[in-house]
Amino acid sequence: MSNYNPGPMRRTFSGIHSASRLVARAKEFLRAALDGAGVGDIEPAHGDVLGHLYRQDGLSLAELARRSHRTKPTMTVLADKLERLGYVQRRPSETDRRAFELHLTAKSRRLRPVFERISDAMVAAVTANLTDAECAALESLLEKALSSPKTHKENQP
Repeated sequence: MSNYNPGPMRRTFSGIHSASRLVARAKEFLRAALDGAGVGDIEPAHGDVLGHLYRQDGLSLAELARRSHRTKPTMTVLADKLERLGYVQRRPSETDRRAFELHLTAKSRRLRPVFERISDAMVAAVTANLTDAECAALESLLEKALSSPKTHKENQP
């Protein structure tokens, strides 16, 4: 007889692996859709930035970072590329002289229907095998998991 003692029970969760595979597939889907729409100069992460600006133009980098759940340095890199490509324009903030706001250009406004079509197609592809109730439950559970303090960088072992 073995003296092996595995210790206290520990949780395992294959859902994390599934979630990472889903993210990878979503990026592949978006990349192919963007290329197919002739927008190969934009990365999937740029769509998130533009999406926030489509909902509310003229956001600061700090606000975009907060809404996108990204760091400000990451948002600066994304904004720099979008500006270089002519999709956004930086303007000084009217309320904070130290800050800049990002504004959509005519080029990015013309792309809005393309981005909405791609977004709708991705949502349809991801949720094709789910009921409305399952979609709502999945979204709620993922948000709940992401809101756990232990999922944040500062709480890592």
